[in-house]
Amino acid sequence: MIHKIVFFFIVIALAALPALSLPADSITGDWDVTCRILGFTVPGNMTLKVQGEVVTGTVDTEHTGHGTISNGSWKDGKLGFTATFEKHESIVFTGVLKDGKLEGEFQTEGNTGQWTAVPHKAS
Repeated sequence: MIHKIVFFFIVIALAALPALSLPADSITGDWDVTCRILGFTVPGNMTLKVQGEVVTGTVDTEHTGHGTISNGSWKDGKLGFTATFEKHESIVFTGVLKDGKLEGEFQTEGNTGQWTAVPHKAS
């Protein structure tokens, strides 16, 4: 009888593991981003990878080209990183996850803009 009870709890624990593997608020993945600054709207793509509190990834827009994320952090629901580009000044992003989307501010070329991102939906 005790073996059946132990077996039952092991099965329940194993079934719960996938739900425990990633936090519900994980931001790892591909995002469709929209940046707004000085009356302009620039769409793009963002790929984020979170390991612990460290964020890495890429940012791509037609205006900036391809960029790499450095100094990235994800802690207590707050995101921060610098995107570095070959042909554009670096951009500093800060934001939060709210209702399934990322939103916040960015700073570049002495100006502050707003950005939002939604999870990319595969076509």
